[in-house]
Amino acid sequence: SFLKEKIKTFKYSDIIDVGAESTRPFSDSISVEEEIKRLSLFMKIKDDIDKILSIDSCKYDVIKYALDNGFDIINDISGGGDKNSNIVLAAEYNVPIIIMHMQGKPKTMQIKPKYNNIIDDIMFFFEDKIKIMKDDFNLSDQQIIIDPGIGFGKTKEDNYSIIANI
Repeated sequence: SFLKEKIKTFKYSDIIDVGAESTRPFSDSISVEEEIKRLSLFMKIKDDIDKILSIDSCKYDVIKYALDNGFDIINDISGGGDKNSNIVLAAEYNVPIIIMHMQGKPKTMQIKPKYNNIIDDIMFFFEDKIKIMKDDFNLSDQQIIIDPGIGFGKTKEDNYSIIANI
């Protein structure tokens, strides 16, 4: 099939990040059922892939479905989910979680994004999230990955500032 052939081109990658919902600016969210339906197409070939698999979703039920089916990492643009529910999953499954900073939601994030100080705002966000992940959920440093969210609720100037300050 086309997807199996495409996966063979990933021979130089270690991690494959799989998402079934677009998070481009102004995109609409889809239902959990639709996202799982789309993800299930990948599940048909995932056992043929000898790579670390990351689930790119912010929905608890989708992430749980992926983890129950052999995924290894959570990549969450929502910064941990409602009431940190996706951080709970990372703790329960003992997997790493990528926490991303984003202002707003994909549908609205590029409508006049504004920060007092982009770097300070991101730093405060991550300091708070890391404290929660370590203190409340006992995640280790090795389980915590941060993503400043370049392009997610940021202006071009914000993105340049983030890159310059990494």
